[in-house]
Amino acid sequence: MGFETVDGYARWLVARKARQLLGKAGLTRSDRQDIEQELILHLLERWESYDPERGSARTFVARVVENEAARLLRDRRRLKRGCLRVTCSLNEMIPDDEDGTVERVATMPAEDVADEVNDLALDLADALEDLPAALRSLCERLKMQTVSEASRATGIPRWKLYEAIRELRLLLAEAGIDDYL
Repeated sequence: MGFETVDGYARWLVARKARQLLGKAGLTRSDRQDIEQELILHLLERWESYDPERGSARTFVARVVENEAARLLRDRRRLKRGCLRVTCSLNEMIPDDEDGTVERVATMPAEDVADEVNDLALDLADALEDLPAALRSLCERLKMQTVSEASRATGIPRWKLYEAIRELRLLLAEAGIDDYL
């Protein structure tokens, strides 16, 4: 089976997926054609691995396009996340407020930040102590697991865990933890 049998469906799906990606991770309307070209190119590169024994051509096209769109978005977010990262030496001399220069490290508020982190840790420990045992247990579990994983491990439906998380947030806000955010 050749690609031409799913060509119309593939073009429709690629155009739809490109429109869905707009507005995410900084993608704009001007990126639409580039996204479509990348999705079509990836699909054409992968087409030789299509096996009719494993599924329909439309399903193959849908999976390849979905996976590539997710990869594009993931890569784009990764780039966006690091775009504000600046590499510089802490020993670099920079201008100060009095028309002189000072080492960059001297301008960093290390003590204030450390004090606030310590205060947060102490306040959070106190707030967690005051929680009911079930919410304290949920809080500990969510340090290591997603809500879905916690649901599977405990047998509690996700919707019920989300209700507990809402209650947990309210109690922590009442304890003043949201002052740190």
